Amino acid sequence: MTRNYIDTASDIGPNHSPNPNHLSYGDLNTDTVIIGNGPAALFLSFLLHGNVPYYDPVTHGPHPDPVLHRKLLEIPSGSLYEFLQSPEDVSYLTEHFPASQLSYSTQAQRINVLLDTLLRPNADLDIDRCKPRIRWVKDDSKRVAHLVIGSAPKAGGQWSENPIATSLDIGTLSYADMLSLPGYTFFDHYHKLYEDDMPVFTRPTRRDVSSYYAQYPKETGMLSSIGLGRHVYQVERTGDFGFLVRVLNSSEDVSQLQTPMSYAIRCKHVVLASGIFTRQLSPPPPLQQIPEYVASAADNSNSNIPMLVVGSGFTAADVLLSAHPNQEIIHIFKWNCTGSSLLKGCHPSAYPEYAMIYRMMKLAANNSTTINPIVSEQPLYEGFPNAEVISITPHPSTPDSFEVTFKLPECSTPVTRQVGHLAYFVGRRGDLSYLSPQIQAELGISHMAGCISGDTLRARVAANAEVTKGIFAIGSLTGDSLVKFGFGSGTYAAGRILYKISQMSAIDGVPEIEVPDCGTSDFVDTPFSLPSLASSSGSGASGITDGEVKFSSAKKGCIERDRKMSTCSTHSVALNLSFSSAYRTSKDTCIIS
Repeated sequence: MTRNYIDTASDIGPNHSPNPNHLSYGDLNTDTVIIGNGPAALFLSFLLHGNVPYYDPVTHGPHPDPVLHRKLLEIPSGSLYEFLQSPEDVSYLTEHFPASQLSYSTQAQRINVLLDTLLRPNADLDIDRCKPRIRWVKDDSKRVAHLVIGSAPKAGGQWSENPIATSLDIGTLSYADMLSLPGYTFFDHYHKLYEDDMPVFTRPTRRDVSSYYAQYPKETGMLSSIGLGRHVYQVERTGDFGFLVRVLNSSEDVSQLQTPMSYAIRCKHVVLASGIFTRQLSPPPPLQQIPEYVASAADNSNSNIPMLVVGSGFTAADVLLSAHPNQEIIHIFKWNCTGSSLLKGCHPSAYPEYAMIYRMMKLAANNSTTINPIVSEQPLYEGFPNAEVISITPHPSTPDSFEVTFKLPECSTPVTRQVGHLAYFVGRRGDLSYLSPQIQAELGISHMAGCISGDTLRARVAANAEVTKGIFAIGSLTGDSLVKFGFGSGTYAAGRILYKISQMSAIDGVPEIEVPDCGTSDFVDTPFSLPSLASSSGSGASGITDGEVKFSSAKKGCIERDRKMSTCSTHSVALNLSFSSAYRTSKDTCIIS
């Protein structure tokens, strides 16, 4: 079967009617498929577009950690890819972190802490003076054909969606610099939006962050590799090409899986970037009869009736902050004698809104021995710590409302309240059920593929971010949910993918073709379509069949696995590409993305 090697998302969309040019399963090939289109996936795509990270001790001086600085000087080229070829390399570079005078996170993965300190050295103590010790070098020989496939309608993953009933104008927990990606920073985006410089300690709104990530692929020339609104429903191993990734238009019903609305991509590497927040935990069946709360009070037919909020974290707090000012709140939340809560660490000066919610919960907890624990400063808020719901019945006189009866641990008298809507936010989970049973077994998640937490793959990632042969985990699947800790696993994955490509090139001894000088180019944000690629098979180089063009290893040089000795030419790398009209500009210049 003729296979067309692709690396542009516009080549693979299912928005078409059946026609003779429809490509069946196995017709679409690329090197790497990234599942998910959140910040971690966007960062990895940036790397695979040929943006290579190098240690830079010159521009802003050596890294403030002298031990790390000395280690990073051991490879003359300075390419971080050459530093991070194995878990042993990661261990070598970070083994001194616990004893360092610098403040390094002890909770995050070492590889993620390493990249964070190179991008933002000592930022937790001196954010205004932290300067990156990484410089980005554009090297087209390090480009890897890849596709980013995600269900979110815009780049940014969950940041581009608002699946919960909260305002988009609430400030983020992270400061703007902790949300920035290389190539087009949040500071750049802020200046573009508001024509003004952004203050250093800025907590941007979710609206602005969503706008930033949505714009990022265009500003960095990555649009052609980003697939939006697409649902990966199966990943399985194949004997000849690595993996088969089956994709469905997210707007289509699952019953359409075997129709032209679904398609498949063959690839050599798969990167799991679908995160651990894709599925909201559902309320228990008794609570499901209460209508779900929506953000706008105008959309709630019973907005004058109290709303029941269940949850003790930031999402529940966001719901409280987003509710109509006149909305009465019944809040059930977990609490213990020490008052430990995610909200407890929110300092009033940095996070005044969350500190206010925590204070309300604490006052309610202190008064929980009464049957009416109303916080005096918030008369519309009534908190019930550790309450247990014992019955839910339709309200006898008010349609579409319910009477909820619950009991408090320290109060023998049950409490009954009328509620009109429910906001249930007790956590989210990821979903890796799209992986085949074989791959799930390899990862040890066969019994939990539909309920993935930050702990599920954490130990496996700590041992090796290549969690099983040919499959990498990045982003929050590593156990680190902050955007600033999403760079390490992505850098490791990019380096390993390039190394594997170079090894395959050295073994294959494939013919050589010069890389065209593409320069810079504007990619057109085209919707998913499925043009005929048959005419591109074998074009671009004589003697190469099946639409595959590879660069030889003649210039590749020798990659030494020893961290102290590595020489690698930056002129050539093994890539499989397909040249067609879809890759040409008005000047007929070939674009390799």
